[in-house]
Amino acid sequence: RQLEVARARLEAALAARETAKARAARATADVAAAAAADKAARRTEELRIEDRHALEAAERELAHAEAALARAEAARRLATLRLERVDVRTPWSGIVLERTALPGSVLAAGEPVCEVFDPERLRVRVDVPFEDVGRTFVGQRAEIECEARRGAPYAGTVLRRVQRADIQKVTLEVQVRIDDPDGKILPDMLCQVRFLGREEGAGPVESPPTTWSVLVPTRLVDGGQVWVLGPEGDRARRRDVSVGEARDGWTEIRDGLNPTDKLIDEGRDGLEDGDRVRVRARTRKEGDDR
Repeated sequence: RQLEVARARLEAALAARETAKARAARATADVAAAAAADKAARRTEELRIEDRHALEAAERELAHAEAALARAEAARRLATLRLERVDVRTPWSGIVLERTALPGSVLAAGEPVCEVFDPERLRVRVDVPFEDVGRTFVGQRAEIECEARRGAPYAGTVLRRVQRADIQKVTLEVQVRIDDPDGKILPDMLCQVRFLGREEGAGPVESPPTTWSVLVPTRLVDGGQVWVLGPEGDRARRRDVSVGEARDGWTEIRDGLNPTDKLIDEGRDGLEDGDRVRVRARTRKEGDDR
């Protein structure tokens, strides 16, 4: 019996030893698996570092590319602006009479490039002696003789009398519009003008007035001055005028303004004499007689 008990104990001990060996083998396998997982994790971390480095490099390259794109866009806008400035546009259409600037010239602001005239809007400058000025008036009909169309005078209308006389010639300049231009009469041609009186039936008024006035909207008159478009066509000029009676939103200008002058209405706030302005066409609304 003691022998059987000893054998049973021996078998139990052997079984426990085998169980311990199995546990040891399993633990060894777990250690190996943990080591493999640790190695894989370290490798993955290394790969992610490289990925981060690659991502940061790509972001830097993208920033450089965006900066280069911005520089290229700025250069394109500058080139477009220079190209626009190369094209010089006249404020009105017409025929080039003389080119005053050569290609490659550097021009200052406001310096003319060429002289342009409109063959449909010609006027004659007439030097009228002082003793005959009183017999001329705005709207008076006239005949214009020119060698370009001998024997067939042009019809004309007095537009204005210049406010400053020529003391050396003892004359006052009167400007006469050519009403029927035909392309034959050109700038700087010599003409003779015959002013027609009431008895000849050519005047648009019944009798020549000794004085005349212009009516302008009262809002355009400020302290005896108005803003007009200068002879340059794109400059604002402040002009002193003689103000008369004001009624129903209109003010009488007795002196200093001509019927052909163009008054500046919008954009007068902060305007300085000689500032460049842009002329904008205005559509006349029904009931608007300005």
